Order: sequence, then C-alpha cells, then structure tokens
Amino acid sequence: MFLNKPVPGIIAGMFVLYGEQYAQILEQFGEACGMGADEVANETAEVRKTIAEVREATLTAGWDGAWFRRAYDANGNPVGTNEDSEGKIYIEPQGMCVMAGIGVDDGKAAKALESTKELLTCRWGTAILAPAYSTYRIELGEISSYPRGYKENGGIFCHNNPWISIANAKINGSSQVSV
Repeated sequence: MFLNKPVPGIIAGMFVLYGEQYAQILEQFGEACGMGADEVANETAEVRKTIAEVREATLTAGWDGAWFRRAYDANGNPVGTNEDSEGKIYIEPQGMCVMAGIGVDDGKAAKALESTKELLTCRWGTAILAPAYSTYRIELGEISSYPRGYKENGGIFCHNNPWISIANAKINGSSQVSV
C-alpha cells in the first residue's frame, strides 16, 4: 500500500489507533449506513490488514532500541534517534504509539514510557523533545530555529502531555498515570 517509505511514529500510532476505531465503527454501523454486509466485511478486512502492516513497520523501522522514532527526514535519515546528539527522543510517538497498543505485547511500549520519563520528564511536565537542538538544521526546518527549551525545540506543551498519561494508564494501570 503506502509502506514503501518509513512511516513517522506519530502518524503510525494515529493510523493504528484511529484505524481500529474506524473498523469497529464499520462493524457496528456500516450496514445501517447503507453498506452491504460483504462491503463492510471487505472494508474492515482491508483496514485491519493495513493496520497490521503499519504496526509491523513501526515495530521495526520505527523502533530505535529504547523508544519510537519521530520520523524520517527527506534524505531517509531517522529523526528522534539515539544515533543523533540532539533531538534523540520526541514525546509524540511515545504517547501515540503506546495509546495505539504498538509494542505492548513485546515490552517496547513499556520501555518507550521508561525512556520518556527518564529523558523528557521534569517537574514542569514532559518536554516535546530532548536534548534540544543547539543549531539550525535545514533538514528539520523551523523546529531547530528556536532557542533551546522554547516552543517546538524542547518546550513543554499541554496537548501531548495527556497522551503520556493515557499511555501510562494503558500500560501500568492507575499507579503511574501522572506524567
């Protein structure tokens, strides 16, 4: 399908999470919305097949050894990798992939959350990335243009901190829901 290139971690997590919800909606309401039973079955099967492909790609090309990668740049280099000195880990793929259930069965999800806590979380919340970029990187664009710790270059955002809380609840139950 579209997996001839690596899929960014946050997009993969969203695709798996929302794709499964779409499949469930089809199963429950497809016929009531005018789809035939065969059409519902075929569409649901195709969606779940693609979800499985994206999940597998995320567990291989999207896994960096201790967390989920953010993406790949236009040159095919990983973004959000331990191979880099800056921008090693990003919050979005950790929260979204774990919420989608990617890596839950093999311990990767738990490891990603451990890395998030260790490398991104401070007393004020969980940063968007770490370590922050110290110089402009043309392949990354705007994100690396801000001062360290400001906005997308290592700042703390309200919208994605709850993703980590939800991911922790999914993996650890209520004992570690805080970020």
